[in-house]
Amino acid sequence: MILRLSQKLAKKLKTGSLSPLPPDENPYADWSANLFTADRTQYILFTNTKSLYSVVMYGKGITDNSLFIRRALENLREFMEDDGQASVYQRLIAPATGSLRFGKALNRSVTGSMNDMIFHAKYWLIEGELSPCDVSFKLNEIPMSALKGPESECYGIPRDAFQLLADDGEATHEFSEPQQAPSAAPPTRAKASRPASNVSSIPVSERLYQFKITLLDYRPPIWRRIQVKDCTLDKFHERIQTAMGWTNSHLHQFEVGGAVYGDPELIDQDFDECFYYDSTITRLSEIIPKDGKRFRFKYEYDFGDGWEHEIWFEGCLRAEKGARYPVCLEGERACPPEDVGGVWGYPEFLAALADPHDERHDEYLEWAGPFDPEAFDAEKATKRMRRGLPDWRKYL
Repeated sequence: MILRLSQKLAKKLKTGSLSPLPPDENPYADWSANLFTADRTQYILFTNTKSLYSVVMYGKGITDNSLFIRRALENLREFMEDDGQASVYQRLIAPATGSLRFGKALNRSVTGSMNDMIFHAKYWLIEGELSPCDVSFKLNEIPMSALKGPESECYGIPRDAFQLLADDGEATHEFSEPQQAPSAAPPTRAKASRPASNVSSIPVSERLYQFKITLLDYRPPIWRRIQVKDCTLDKFHERIQTAMGWTNSHLHQFEVGGAVYGDPELIDQDFDECFYYDSTITRLSEIIPKDGKRFRFKYEYDFGDGWEHEIWFEGCLRAEKGARYPVCLEGERACPPEDVGGVWGYPEFLAALADPHDERHDEYLEWAGPFDPEAFDAEKATKRMRRGLPDWRKYL
């Protein structure tokens, strides 16, 4: 059995340096574990690497390898009994516990998914005052983009994916590393602005950066065109959130030319190990081509729903004297509601909302209220951008 530990947990257990290990041939014998804190209490998220099926357990008092192994397997066995899967544990997991190896996290897809689950777990443990067992049941029902099969348009549920492993002895889902955003024709410039080709001709203090943000894999397109001054990628994340209409309720990351940027205080599991760069100290001016040429990069929000955005850098221009920034110049269509299920769940939500006879109509109407998918107001988006969002760190 392989137990993949986050850096924090490995340090707590004093395991020493860990090596990367290939996936175990038995998917039930490959587990990942991350240490996190909620309301000054330590917890461990113990997750099946292949299916993301997870158990939350207390971390207090676990200071060595043997105690961690015993507690983790005890919690897993007890939870699976409560979940009606005692026979799966006895047949497919227990026999593998005779030989144990520690290793590093498998890849960014697994780590990112676990980080998002940890965010949900913290909320339910603190605000919902739920027990670790109750939180585990809720985590295993979250739709996860990392579990979307190559031939499927639906996100996978950890509990369902875990049960599928038993059908043929191997997982039917594969994790994939983040892919390059699909190419697209250069976006049309806004008439209100003409980005300059020579960036160096504009003083840094007067320089504006213009971007077009488009939600990927959804038609008709949902997009915004914005202008911002130089700032960190962390602040640019806030500009994207407010321009689009998101609520900053989930984790995020940028992918620029193969490099991944995130906030180390939020993506706190294996930050260095999974090759993240710090978005809180990296500025737009550091990633923008010095010659001012257009280029695209990717922004992903909510690793569960998996909202991916293509960010087109359209160029630089000189800020108007006396004008206020940031500004949203234009855009089309409303931002989808949070937690609606990604680009696959959103059309189902709209269809149910438009059909009074749909069995989910009243539920969605009560949840989201009246919703117009075509509505967008650039002035309101600009006001949101200037107002900003609360810092969610204070809730963790």
